[in-house]
Amino acid sequence: MRKLLLLTGAAAISLSLAACSGKSSQVQGPEPSEEIEISTDAGEETDTETQGDEEEDMTEALFRSSASVVQMEITTGLTTEYLDGLLNYPVRVNFEEPVELKGLKDLDALGLDKLYTDELLEAVGSCDVDSIAIEDGKMTVGDPDGANVVLSEDENGNIGICEFNYGL
Repeated sequence: MRKLLLLTGAAAISLSLAACSGKSSQVQGPEPSEEIEISTDAGEETDTETQGDEEEDMTEALFRSSASVVQMEITTGLTTEYLDGLLNYPVRVNFEEPVELKGLKDLDALGLDKLYTDELLEAVGSCDVDSIAIEDGKMTVGDPDGANVVLSEDENGNIGICEFNYGL
């Protein structure tokens, strides 16, 4: 299919160039007795498979990029306004008594001091974001069995923190 499109595209470009130049030019195609071979190897990936792989690679790259930004933000602990842009609300904060953050107002009320425990800072800071697996559309940044944040993709395709865990 790609070869046919390329052949058709090349012929169209040749015709366009000849028309634009104002000179008479003849585009030659195959002789009537010649056959054009168009093959679709069974071993080649289909466009759908290739597109799926590319989307998967792009999603993984976006998760890793988001994880790096999250790691930097949490370990530098700038302000709630910076963190707010990295959250996919509602965000579940799993203290002994879980809390749900619905927006910046809730985040400001809770404060970074409560969110950024020493354990969370250590676990997120020492995490190698390039080696984390994405499972079920989520990525855990930090200690999977302890303090961590969980990233997920929202309905708009934005990747952000959906959960804070403290390994209670």
